[in-house]
Amino acid sequence: MDAKGRIVVPATFRDTLRAGDPRWAPDQPVRLILNFGNHLRDRDPATGQRTGKGCLRIYTHDAYRAIEATIAAHPLGSPARRNLSFLYMTQREEMEVDKEGRIILNANLRRMLGLDEGDVRMLGMTDYLELWSADRFDSRFGAEVDDFLADLPPGTDPLAMPIAPPGG
Repeated sequence: MDAKGRIVVPATFRDTLRAGDPRWAPDQPVRLILNFGNHLRDRDPATGQRTGKGCLRIYTHDAYRAIEATIAAHPLGSPARRNLSFLYMTQREEMEVDKEGRIILNANLRRMLGLDEGDVRMLGMTDYLELWSADRFDSRFGAEVDDFLADLPPGTDPLAMPIAPPGG
């Protein structure tokens, strides 16, 4: 990321974003939804409180419609619907990928990542992308994966694990 907050989206990710943008045409920019909800912010180990730093998620328009449908399936006025709406509907920003294949993060979003300029990590996570500062990703992600693997019996292939039923 440069000093102006510009980040190059890898070409393979741009193809995915393009496929998930129903209004995209060859002469139009690719649109995406960036989510910066509180649920994506780290917790302070000492206090347990959410910090201002974490990751950002990038969704295609089609993927975000699925999130909106999930939220709408909750009863009107329910705490779940209200909280999910807050996390996903009010803490998002629509963006476009510019002609050079970049997105531009404003100063507030850069603060959420905990960086002004420098290396970032953009990860493909099946149905969305995650954007991290390189330092935060390297320290947090390695520990999460190590903890996940430590809970598996020795020699277990993680893909061979049984799939938990919804809600379980």
